[in-house]
Amino acid sequence: MPSEPDERSFVQISPEIEAIVDGRPPHWESMLLQAALRSTANEINSAYERASTGVGAFAFSDWSRSFINQYEQLLREFLAVFQNELPAATGQHGKTADSDSILKAVDHLLGIIHDAIVLQQCAVFLSRHWCPAFLFYLH
Repeated sequence: MPSEPDERSFVQISPEIEAIVDGRPPHWESMLLQAALRSTANEINSAYERASTGVGAFAFSDWSRSFINQYEQLLREFLAVFQNELPAATGQHGKTADSDSILKAVDHLLGIIHDAIVLQQCAVFLSRHWCPAFLFYLH
């Protein structure tokens, strides 16, 4: 399920982001991270709200076959963003920060968040349809 960061784009380049990249004010790296995350906050929140309704039985069946692998991949990507991509993009270790790399790392992070929301939809289906039946069976 999780995909390469270049396959899709979540960060919406706004005039605020363009101004930060062009002007590079003090602490521009942090400002750029914040603006990029804000650019999709409403979309991510709406997707999470939709995820609370779950998915259908067919989608859940397909998802459950690869559940563990999907979570492992999601966690590997999450760690890669925080341990490698963001530090490299923000210029740590004596290197200069790069705005394109920052936006790419944030976009990758948002892709991971999107994938986590999709997994949440499937987990909601599980909790609503399988867990009550399983718990009934145990009693």
